[in-house]
Amino acid sequence: MPKVTFKPAGQSFEVAAGTTVLVAAIQNGLQLRHDCTEAICGTDRVKILSGKEHLSEKNENEELTLEMMNAAPDERLACVARIVGDVRGTMAAPVAILAKPDDHRGILSMAEAVDAMIDAFRNWAKDPLLAELRRRTHTPKNVRITLHQGAAPAYGTTGIMAHAELVRIFGDKQKYPRRGRPVLVLYDSDTAALKLILVGEMHPKELPDANSVVAMPTACASMVGTDLLARKNCRVAGVFGAGDQAKLHLLALTCIRKSIDKVRVFSPTRATREKFAAEMSVVLGIEVVAAESAAEVIDGADVIVCATNSNVPVFDGDWLVPGQHVTSIVSSNIGLKKRGHVIQMRREIDERTLERADILMTNVWGQEELDKTAVFWEASLDRPNIARKIVDAGEVIRGEKNARTDASQITYFKNCAFWGIGAAAIGGLIYEKLLQQRRGLVLDFNPHEFYDDEWTED
Repeated sequence: MPKVTFKPAGQSFEVAAGTTVLVAAIQNGLQLRHDCTEAICGTDRVKILSGKEHLSEKNENEELTLEMMNAAPDERLACVARIVGDVRGTMAAPVAILAKPDDHRGILSMAEAVDAMIDAFRNWAKDPLLAELRRRTHTPKNVRITLHQGAAPAYGTTGIMAHAELVRIFGDKQKYPRRGRPVLVLYDSDTAALKLILVGEMHPKELPDANSVVAMPTACASMVGTDLLARKNCRVAGVFGAGDQAKLHLLALTCIRKSIDKVRVFSPTRATREKFAAEMSVVLGIEVVAAESAAEVIDGADVIVCATNSNVPVFDGDWLVPGQHVTSIVSSNIGLKKRGHVIQMRREIDERTLERADILMTNVWGQEELDKTAVFWEASLDRPNIARKIVDAGEVIRGEKNARTDASQITYFKNCAFWGIGAAAIGGLIYEKLLQQRRGLVLDFNPHEFYDDEWTED
């Protein structure tokens, strides 16, 4: 019987003639990545060290896929390469792809992205070393660089997202008159091979032209806490903000609370909120109306989402009633304060909301400490009645702290922008779609800087 040897595992097996390389690996307990069995995805590429003459001829699909990948002559696709004699080869290395903005625009649905973010947080709660806190630097001209780092082994990825904005303060609002293209760089979480360089904002299929600062991962991360705290039977949503960040948040909210059938939105400019209502009514297929006041948004809402660029509270916490949930995204502008551009820290939420809420949640407490946020960190220093109510998502997911325990509780989640793990997971899904749809530029160099063929796992 023919014998196949896999490196770097160093294991050899006898297999029946005509067995594919992929089946030979799986039957003998080796994990060889593959996303199809028809020589289309290219994820099962293997390098043949010796015995390539003992493999079946390439079929048309394999020829085309290998050509697209700029594969070397000694590379084959394990799912269709059949063994007829002794073969020695290396396990598959991922294809490295450079994806320009239009390559990945709208490639994922928002539901796929939200599910990946929530799943990544669950995995991080079990293994906190998968993530690092968000970090920022500010230049003298106030160009802000933000880094989101994290690993999502369940999606085969680990990496970092970077984005840059020129930040300016206009009255009570923070705006970004110039924004650089964000970049997500992902590596294989098992082999360290370069996998993906994704340039530009992520855009969901439902809103492919929405464009705000990392709006898609931000909206997905907001749903982590919202899903843990908001009542399951929410029917009415209130939204503050009418920009693209708010649009993606509302879209994400309807992914985790499909029972929502009415939305009220408020922003200071009537034309803007009316345009939001008209567009999102069509996108969601539910009633979205422009409210005349902030109070009207709160009245009767089950869940309230604040996705604004405001530096000051957008509603009065005394308006809240039992059972309501609030999610907000404005977190920290500590760099601006240190540079002297602002006097006080940002906040979308007032003190009364913090005082009246039964549960206060953030993504992870370490981010609040690092950013010295106004809403949680400052309040916790001398307000024990507030400090004792603060939990982070990891504690709740692990069962160490409670989420909502009663339908009458008022709950609040502040998305502190700790979501690098989720960006890695979403990026992993995008990578697979790019492969399947043959989009993006396959980089014509080895995704490993160095690869020791003789090394084996201990």
